[in-house]
Amino acid sequence: MGQVIVHEDTPLAPVGMTPMAMLQAAVERGAGIDVMERLMSLHERWEANEARKAFNAAIANAKAEIPVIFKNREVDFTSTKGRTHYRHEDLAGIASVVDPILARHGLSYRFRTQSPVNEPVTVTCIISHRDGYFEENTLSAGRDDTGNKNSH
Repeated sequence: MGQVIVHEDTPLAPVGMTPMAMLQAAVERGAGIDVMERLMSLHERWEANEARKAFNAAIANAKAEIPVIFKNREVDFTSTKGRTHYRHEDLAGIASVVDPILARHGLSYRFRTQSPVNEPVTVTCIISHRDGYFEENTLSAGRDDTGNKNSH
């Protein structure tokens, strides 16, 4: 087991004291630059962890509110390759349901795309929280030239 050594001239921080409060106390006591840098690093890690926790709570709360989204579009045509028929949810229909719920919880999303010539198409969805934390999910797939799709 490890041993905790406390020097009498090193006061312990009160329970629940934030890194910013510790930094302020260090400034008031004339702490050296090395102590200040360590406290700033601690503060940055603390803020990042708080933002991650807020993001996770917001995602959980938003997911609890999002209803089933029904297919609102139909594709039905016949070509030389045969009949194509299916129903799907379009992005506008999904966004009209999801966007207000995400916004209530401080969440937003955006997409980043890459589509180099003769390469797979890559789409990254970035979901962000107002406190600064974000997560990304990237999917890549070959171009779908089946049916009556064009290559552009």
